[in-house]
Amino acid sequence: MPANVPVRLFGSFLAVILLGMTACQPRHGGAAEPEGPPRYPVRGQILGISHERRTLLVDHEPIPGYMPQMVMEFIVGAGDLAVAREGMTIRGEIYEDEAGEFHLEKMWPLDAVAEARVE
Repeated sequence: MPANVPVRLFGSFLAVILLGMTACQPRHGGAAEPEGPPRYPVRGQILGISHERRTLLVDHEPIPGYMPQMVMEFIVGAGDLAVAREGMTIRGEIYEDEAGEFHLEKMWPLDAVAEARVE
């Protein structure tokens, strides 16, 4: 066998790996397109909690280009429901599902002192 066979095999192997890596890249030239309904950042205060309906009643700030300040009920996940407390100021993301119900996700309690340093 010629001495350069292992080099040719390595080159072929490398070409297959590189071809496979480029085939897995998005074809539209950018980041992956978001899936699902649009999501909006929200900040507000929890006014009420319904464990039976898995919802939080939140007085939220205006969401520019989407909705004014108002009090709304949001469906939340079990983790967010478990840590929610009336009077807590929060931030998170909201979206409206196909049925017209609003959901609050990625909820995080706001620390007024820490937030003041960031702004």
